[in-house]
Amino acid sequence: MDIKTLATLSDGTVIEDPNVPSSAIAAMRRVDKAIARSVNTHGRSRQSDRREPLYHRCRRLRTYVRHLMSDFQHKTTTAIAKRYARTGVESLNVPVMIRNRTLNKAIADVGMSRFISMLRYKSELHGAELVSVDR
Repeated sequence: MDIKTLATLSDGTVIEDPNVPSSAIAAMRRVDKAIARSVNTHGRSRQSDRREPLYHRCRRLRTYVRHLMSDFQHKTTTAIAKRYARTGVESLNVPVMIRNRTLNKAIADVGMSRFISMLRYKSELHGAELVSVDR
């Protein structure tokens, strides 16, 4: 299950969920499997020189994905804060939403809490008003 839209604005504008390239996700899975296979060989768990490049590649891929999401969130929240004088955000209880096992990965990947907090400080920065609307 996946979240298709991150936000829907009152004028009908739909902000799609940023899709991380599937090649990056597949590469992360491959590297994670390679690390898992290399960690405990024959009952031993020692640091090896061959494992270090795997850790480096894993860190690099995760950083790449994190930067893609951060860039998308910054650009989107800045555009909303500059364009609209008043913005209403539904008061979401994200920690409770993450407990739902069918949606938890999708909600965590989208980064709703971070998106709302960015929108909050950017609205204040650009002189816009952010209103929290009850469910």
